[in-house]
Amino acid sequence: MEKARSRKIFRKVRQGNSDFALISESAEKIIPLPSSSLPEAHTQSSPSPEYLIFEADDISDYSDNNLSTQSNLSDSDSEQSNTESSASDLRGWALKHNITFSALGDLLEILNRHPNFDLPKDPRTLLCTPRSTTIEKVEPGEYVHFEWISSVEKLIQVPTADYIKIQINIDGIPLYKSSTRQFWPILAKIVEYNQVVVIGIYSGFGKPTNINNFLRQFVNEFNTIEQSSNLKLKISAIVCDVPARSFILGTKCHNGYSSCGKCDIKGEYLDNRVTFPPGNYNLRNNENFRSKLDTAHHNQASIIELLPIDLVEDVPVDFMHLVCLGVTRKLLFLWVKGKKCPGRLRPYQVDQLSTNLLKIKTSIPKEFSRKPRPIRDLEHWKATEYRQFILYTGPTVLKKILAPQFYQHFLCFHVAITILANPNTYLNKNNYAQELLIYFVNNFGELYGKKYNSHNLHNLLHLSRDCIRHGPLDQFSAFPFENKLQQIKRLVRSPSLPLQQVYRRLVEREKIDLSSFKQPVCQVSFFQVDINSPECFKVFHFVETDEVEIIPINWLSASKNKCWWPPYKSSERQSKAVMNGDTPNQQVWLSFDVKVLGGGKIFGSYNQAKNNVGKALEETDSEFESDLEVTGRGQRHKKTVHLPPPGDSDSEEEPPKMKQNRSIPTKTIPPPPQYFSLVGEGLQSEKEDGHESSLPGPSDPPSPTNSQQYQGTLSSEQVLSSSHELESRSIPQAEDIDTTFGRDNGTSPNAGNLEFQKWMVRQMNVMKAQLRQLQESVDVLVSNYNWGTKTGGRNEKFPVGLLPVDDESDLKKLEDFAKASRITLNTELQKGIRATKDVKIATQRILAKLLTDKYASSYNWIGSRGPKSPFSKSWMKHIIYEAIQGLENLGNADDDEIWEAIKNWLKNSNKRIESDRKKLEKSNAALPLRNTGPESDN
Repeated sequence: MEKARSRKIFRKVRQGNSDFALISESAEKIIPLPSSSLPEAHTQSSPSPEYLIFEADDISDYSDNNLSTQSNLSDSDSEQSNTESSASDLRGWALKHNITFSALGDLLEILNRHPNFDLPKDPRTLLCTPRSTTIEKVEPGEYVHFEWISSVEKLIQVPTADYIKIQINIDGIPLYKSSTRQFWPILAKIVEYNQVVVIGIYSGFGKPTNINNFLRQFVNEFNTIEQSSNLKLKISAIVCDVPARSFILGTKCHNGYSSCGKCDIKGEYLDNRVTFPPGNYNLRNNENFRSKLDTAHHNQASIIELLPIDLVEDVPVDFMHLVCLGVTRKLLFLWVKGKKCPGRLRPYQVDQLSTNLLKIKTSIPKEFSRKPRPIRDLEHWKATEYRQFILYTGPTVLKKILAPQFYQHFLCFHVAITILANPNTYLNKNNYAQELLIYFVNNFGELYGKKYNSHNLHNLLHLSRDCIRHGPLDQFSAFPFENKLQQIKRLVRSPSLPLQQVYRRLVEREKIDLSSFKQPVCQVSFFQVDINSPECFKVFHFVETDEVEIIPINWLSASKNKCWWPPYKSSERQSKAVMNGDTPNQQVWLSFDVKVLGGGKIFGSYNQAKNNVGKALEETDSEFESDLEVTGRGQRHKKTVHLPPPGDSDSEEEPPKMKQNRSIPTKTIPPPPQYFSLVGEGLQSEKEDGHESSLPGPSDPPSPTNSQQYQGTLSSEQVLSSSHELESRSIPQAEDIDTTFGRDNGTSPNAGNLEFQKWMVRQMNVMKAQLRQLQESVDVLVSNYNWGTKTGGRNEKFPVGLLPVDDESDLKKLEDFAKASRITLNTELQKGIRATKDVKIATQRILAKLLTDKYASSYNWIGSRGPKSPFSKSWMKHIIYEAIQGLENLGNADDDEIWEAIKNWLKNSNKRIESDRKKLEKSNAALPLRNTGPESDN
């Protein structure tokens, strides 16, 4: 009763709210109310108790039967707030863990039995699930479009730039292994916030047949937004793998002759595949692409051409699919799986590689999503594992396992990708990475076979150019989009109406997900004041030395066109002074003329300024068009130094001498070691056309106008150097250095000597590797000779009747003989097949000498199917392997080919017996003991 009466009073108080305000105001004018107390209301004994009368003489008593109206108000608001908070927490929990409606409905029913909960009964009410889904027909499936513009607006409440950069991704994802149903989502990533939103999703049994119908709603909406909305969006890149890119652009796919979207190279058909050998080519541009000058490259017109983007430069090659799942995966498979190639590792080397990967597993930090796995799981590796291998673990675990020329070749690829993936080096070392990639691509066919010059391998040549326009590799990779695709796939709970399920789940999550990424209404950076703080940095151009450095603002002079520089001899002290923003000692420090770069943007830390040096160079005025060298921390070239008059100083630093004319050399990347071939490999000649083949050396960083330099149609001499140009960049020879010492060419003899000494050290290492390999071969030959001499194997004749084996007793005799004279047995098995070049034929002939068909029928490879014995565990397997490996033409035979030939021969033993029996019946002769295979020549 008390509770019901309290609610009734609360309703009456709420209805008389206006009267309450008037009376309260009048009462306050008559009697000032204490701040710590509130007036109490008494109801009169009138027939209409709708009004409240305040008594001035009893202002401290504001009660009716000890029930406080304000307390009721406060309690009710508190209960409502708690209910809303509980509902919000429960909604977030259900969406985070993807709780089904049936489970959530049961939980709501249980919670609502408790008096403290007043939650919705239906899970759809709690999760704000849309009741309908607008589906459009797109052959051969259906399509749903999202309100993605509102999602972007919720994420970006305070724009920090004139326009918002977004990246578009379109790719297919299968839903089930037992069905062909698939999703084709259109995704957009907001570059500044690294958040991915869904634009639309297609669902069907197969991809859309008409790309224009699939993309029409997105293209029309984007063009409308660009013209009318206050939200300025710009598509900075379309990130897709090669099949999806060719699908949405209407061009040839990777198996076409004119399939490269960056250049007009023509593929060649070799060994049942289209290859792209190194050579000259012309780069494509947006105008030529839209006008379809290369008709062999285009299949059809695409609606994507209506978007305001560069269809060549803004469609970069993808780091994840090209480098990780493409070239890196291909290298590993060439080393350990598939058909035999020159770089194939032996089984014990593959085991050692797996051991090395597992050894470093405990040292991998938690920032990596996956730990290294052994090579036996290679087919199940994810893209992040291949990325970890090429950037971090590969050079360590492959050392002393790969042959030197293959390891050096891999290191070039590793260094190039590391440079392009690093925000600090992708721009100023871009040319060097490009030359390494050219070397890697040009020599790939020579090392592994020309048939492996694939579309992915060729696209590596365009990777560094895309980095100049779009940033480091991770800035335009498909990794964020792939994560979103997996999230979308997990939202499907049942095979019925998967598209409707995903639409409603995403709408439910939008209310939760976007709220955590909202930006504050005001940002501190908007009110940042340019003050002389040691914690603020700018990027400056030193006029006298034509260099770029990061300088604390407090090192600037009052005129803002000069700055101070510490005279320390140690680069570490200079670097520490810059990072700490030490106060300049104007009596000792040096003064230089400077000009600010990057529009005078202020950075809050040294690392932030260092990471944005590339942007500062791009935003520089056109008068700075020369290549500006960004040196290491504190390492500078001092061409002319203007020193103030010497004076007293309290600092401990040694003041510079007056005669300081020598320049401090900058740090440069040493040239990679020269390419070489091991003795007997014959993979590539040391000299071609009078030039020694060598790896590229370091080059100057790209100028700020690189983006303009690549415009138009360029030949490979401007972008990708030919192999002859690379070979001309050879290590200087001794006689060349002697002739240049006496010339006045500005080159120090010491520098030439140092270069020659480095070259000599590399050649000595090469000779050591060759001698080590020769010594190992000699040791094997001597060991075999001593073994044969000791056992009499070289003078011993093979016993008559020991081969072929027909039963267990024969096998026991042969095993005893093999233990004493293994070389003699191998020699006997190799007779008559030394000239054979086919692994299958050689294996079959050895087996025919070794076993009769009758005894072979009691074996199979793994020992299944009843009483048959496992040949894979027999010592005869190793005898056959040694005999094959001892043949001159089959010394590099693949293990898998040998094992497969043995399996097939054992499997067909009964067929051979039956064939002989039928022949015998026709001739009415007694069935002789058959020995399959050609006669031996003993």
